Amino acid sequence: MILITPTLVSGAEWKDPTLIEEWVASVPQDKDVVIYCVRGGGVSNSVVDRLIAEGRNASFIEGGIVALDGANNILVTKNVSS
Repeated sequence: MILITPTLVSGAEWKDPTLIEEWVASVPQDKDVVIYCVRGGGVSNSVVDRLIAEGRNASFIEGGIVALDGANNILVTKNVSS
């Protein structure tokens, strides 16, 4: 089960990890990419593994968005059309 939170890191772009086949090619190869999920577990790790396999420089946030909760102005409400 994938948990979805109503917030995201300011400046981030949400992508559905179950639809990675549809968006993986659009991830820039010339930029560092940071992935996070709700708790920083299997979801973000599997996406990072796939991005690295596709030649992207990707890492994840340990502890996910839960670890960032409470940080000043870092989380914003997610646009549901994302």
